[in-house]
Amino acid sequence: MSASTPKSPVLFPAEKDNAPYRVQTSMLLDTGPSDGTDSTDSTGGASAPTDISHTFVADPADILPPTVLVLDGQVIYAENAPGVVLYESGLGLAGLTPATKRVELERLDYDGSTRVRKRGFYVLGHINKFLPSLFKPGPPEWFIYSLSSRTAPLGVFGWREGPTDAWEALPARIEKHEFHWADGAKDNVLFRARYKKGVCTWTDAEHKEVAKLYEASRLVVTEPLRRDLRDVLVALWCCYVWAQALNRHVPVPVPRGKNPVAHRGRIPGSPGHTSRAHRGATGRGTTQTTPPRRNSRTNNIEEGRCQVLADQDRDRQVDLTHAATLVQLNHHLRSARTPV
Repeated sequence: MSASTPKSPVLFPAEKDNAPYRVQTSMLLDTGPSDGTDSTDSTGGASAPTDISHTFVADPADILPPTVLVLDGQVIYAENAPGVVLYESGLGLAGLTPATKRVELERLDYDGSTRVRKRGFYVLGHINKFLPSLFKPGPPEWFIYSLSSRTAPLGVFGWREGPTDAWEALPARIEKHEFHWADGAKDNVLFRARYKKGVCTWTDAEHKEVAKLYEASRLVVTEPLRRDLRDVLVALWCCYVWAQALNRHVPVPVPRGKNPVAHRGRIPGSPGHTSRAHRGATGRGTTQTTPPRRNSRTNNIEEGRCQVLADQDRDRQVDLTHAATLVQLNHHLRSARTPV
């Protein structure tokens, strides 16, 4: 993977009704050689001596057995072999912000020896959602496209979110720097994902279960899959993790030192907190708790609450006064009425 900073896509006004916005994909597709080779490593230097010849490419038709894939930061490995990295992303997916638009995903190919080669095979893309056309659906908000037909022969896919926590992977195309759904995309669903009762179930085009997701960082592949299909499944899983992190559906752990409650278990000024001055004044071995400190925000909230109650009482008194006035007026009208 190139050491240069990933470039964000550029949005242009659309010229057609079926393209609400246009994406400059020439920046997204600027990923170096199309055959997946890379002359530099992740540090920007020369290629590592452990790289094997570029002629070795894992067969996409290989059948891979069921396994449990674990996402740990930027690497993905099998749970039964944590020392063997299978995939690697350019950025940590769980910590991305909406400003990030592009993440490269690499696959590590092993030739049976100690040598290994990284191959970029998919790019994960995200575009902020805009209002679609009234007559045709807009381009995919999440999508993956291949860097090389040798390592990712299945092409471009869009990740469409449906109702009731469901998602579908549909074929897409890139035409004149624009992402569009492919013709007949609705009838060519590659994978489906459905979240229900705490479990996200993944099915293939024939509605056969292929994987389960009990937590975002662990993908349980339940059926044997071709290598190219599992590559797409892993890329879509990474898009799902990215989307859930942006939607705050997945809790992000707070780094140490950022949470004041975790520091010594007390917050200065809170009930039960003892200052050094009080400990010194009261003598060694004795403690004295300081009264809770009331900040201005709490006072403002209480003052606003009291003001609301006062306004309600005033309105109630006005209503009672109006009712009494109407009763008296009605009484005077009846007494002043003379019989005909």
